[in-house]
Amino acid sequence: MLLKYGEESDIFESYFWDQQQATKKRKLLLHQVASRGHLRIARMWIEKAATRGQDVKAMVNAEDSRSWQPLHCAAHGGKNEMIEFLLSHGAEINARTNKQQG
Repeated sequence: MLLKYGEESDIFESYFWDQQQATKKRKLLLHQVASRGHLRIARMWIEKAATRGQDVKAMVNAEDSRSWQPLHCAAHGGKNEMIEFLLSHGAEINARTNKQQG
């Protein structure tokens, strides 16, 4: 199923917003979106979080099981636009992983 930007999706809502579940690789969905450079999806989720009064800064700084944040994933994948987007929404530029990588 393909979604257009801005469409409501019960699948995304129930999986990401309510449960904050990790995938099999223990990465949060925003980590996957950041590593692949899916800026439109990230923008949609951040906008929804902001309009619902959710803590956007906490969302963009969420850590996976290795202490990687979405910013680490975007940087590792060379996704410069995603890096700029995450930084503009409060991503911690000096964040370190559990192996002290930054």
